[in-house]
Amino acid sequence: TQLRSFPTAFLFVFALSSLFLRSFRLGLIAMLPSLIAIVVTLGTMGWLGMGLDIGRAMIGAVVIGIGVDDAIHFLDAHRRHLTRGASRHEAVDLALADTGRAIITTSIALALGFLTLMASAWQTISSFGFFVSITIVAALVATLFLLPALLAGFGEQAGAER
Repeated sequence: TQLRSFPTAFLFVFALSSLFLRSFRLGLIAMLPSLIAIVVTLGTMGWLGMGLDIGRAMIGAVVIGIGVDDAIHFLDAHRRHLTRGASRHEAVDLALADTGRAIITTSIALALGFLTLMASAWQTISSFGFFVSITIVAALVATLFLLPALLAGFGEQAGAER
């Protein structure tokens, strides 16, 4: 059932992101860091020969919400600076200055919080905590590097869309 709930969670979060950002394109861009992080984590687990247990199957649904939250903060700040007249490159720099510290702090705090689950004697919970933490950090890296690159290259079109 978790494998079926991920597409539902994805579509729900995508719809809400698109509504909040008032842009289908920005809604999709907001999803990219989380999706990349989830694919990398699940691919690594497969490469290591680890199957999907109930805990690992929930990683995607949990991280989608956390990763998209960071991306929305960044994208909203970027759009705000574009509407104030900044160039797309300036808007990226200003958005990073506005949101970077908060995005890093919340992601690291959440990753550390999930790492505490590794103290569980139950392997499913321990594994879940470890992989969610890794995926949150991967989504953070994608948010801080992928989003600025996308917006610097295509930001005016995406940011100006209403």
